[in-house]
Amino acid sequence: MRSSQSGNNECVARVARVATEARVAVTRSASCWTSRALVIGMALTLVVGCSKTDIETPSTSGDVASNAITVATKGAPNLSWPGLLGENQNAAIPGEGYDLSKLDGQPSPIWQVPLGTGYGAPVIDDQQVVVMGRDGEEEFVRSLELQTGELIWNHTYPTRFECRFEYSSGPYSTPAVTDEHVFAWSAEGVLRCLNRETGTIVWTRDLAAEYEAAPGDFPLATSPALDSDKLFLNVGGGRGESGVVALSQTTGETLWTASTDLASHATPVTNTSDNQTTVFVLGYDFLTAIDAERGDVLWQREFHANNREMGKFNSTSPLVMGDQLVVAGYAAGGLCLNVADIESPTLSWEVNRRIASNQMAPVVATPAGLLTYSSDRKLTCIEPDSGEVVFRERYEFGGEPQWFRCGDWLVVLGMNGKLFVLDTTVRPFAIRFETESPVVTPRCFTTPVAAGGRLLVRGQEELTCFDVSAQNGNSEIPP
Repeated sequence: MRSSQSGNNECVARVARVATEARVAVTRSASCWTSRALVIGMALTLVVGCSKTDIETPSTSGDVASNAITVATKGAPNLSWPGLLGENQNAAIPGEGYDLSKLDGQPSPIWQVPLGTGYGAPVIDDQQVVVMGRDGEEEFVRSLELQTGELIWNHTYPTRFECRFEYSSGPYSTPAVTDEHVFAWSAEGVLRCLNRETGTIVWTRDLAAEYEAAPGDFPLATSPALDSDKLFLNVGGGRGESGVVALSQTTGETLWTASTDLASHATPVTNTSDNQTTVFVLGYDFLTAIDAERGDVLWQREFHANNREMGKFNSTSPLVMGDQLVVAGYAAGGLCLNVADIESPTLSWEVNRRIASNQMAPVVATPAGLLTYSSDRKLTCIEPDSGEVVFRERYEFGGEPQWFRCGDWLVVLGMNGKLFVLDTTVRPFAIRFETESPVVTPRCFTTPVAAGGRLLVRGQEELTCFDVSAQNGNSEIPP
């Protein structure tokens, strides 16, 4: 276990005292989960009340924070991570049922399988893993058992795409699953719907050919987004208004096409408010809002890097938090829109690339604020209402990391192949646990995912599974 960075400040000391006193009450209380929420609420109230100088000063030692905060993980873990950004499209899951201290030192995987090339993340649902990859001249969509890694089925198809740069030639897309189907978007732009139980074809659409969206320097990399009976894909077609395409999940029939924006590597997200579902898409040039039922473009806002050679593609998907819509882009900075009036959004704040320059890592909401990655390789935390910087801190991740939030923890896969677990209740975040050496082959460009008490990590050559389930339903930060 690793202590946080040193440096006393009065604010954090007060947080420690209040949290310690409240934790005594938690111990005596029969309603532990409700009391735990009260503990964190009291601590965060004090933090918000601190001055800006206090907030930006490094936090107290790990001993103080560790003694002050108990992380309860009672209850069962989430059972599904069905698409790129998880069940709630926000790269976050509850902490219940997880014990991430198991990742400290050099954990032994419960299974590891070779996976060929590709950067798409695995998805998990009902003890089944689905992942895409490439072996020689064939791409595949593969189903594995979550507990053992044993093969359930393997669907293959030929591919000829070759990346011009020293990266994988694909696939980059992450599949999406429902109870009955698997949807997989190939490097060359063919969308396949497979039977989830058998891996056999249900329907196929060559959307790249139909809508003139051939891949360029990199594979087509967006991932399918699902809502109700529809599938949304950021195709970036050049024929007509086919930047975004909506299909029937059951038949593959085109329901509507919208926007003339070109393809990006970002994945659409959906949001339902006042009985209206909106699709938000960060394309090549624009952030676009589309009525999910009719396909009407509600508005577009230009968003991209000024230097196209530096930031060729937007790759980070939008994040929706109530009435807030947040985006970040490599070499493009970030912004937040208030979309309470969906047809007339207003700008809440905007930051430059020294604050937000996410290339692949998702924007994630944490107890301290919004998490971005800056152009000078610093993990940056932003106050969600104002856009003000809470803290900026450099960590040795070997390059831009990939991450997701698990309760009050941030699970990070460094580009160097190491795993890190950061405590998001202190500022800056403290590394509590980390692996001694890489757990997968670097360089790593894929977001790790978790469901059912299992953590899946993809490297250049393999998919690795770790047991991170809580024993006896509880896990505490050791003193």
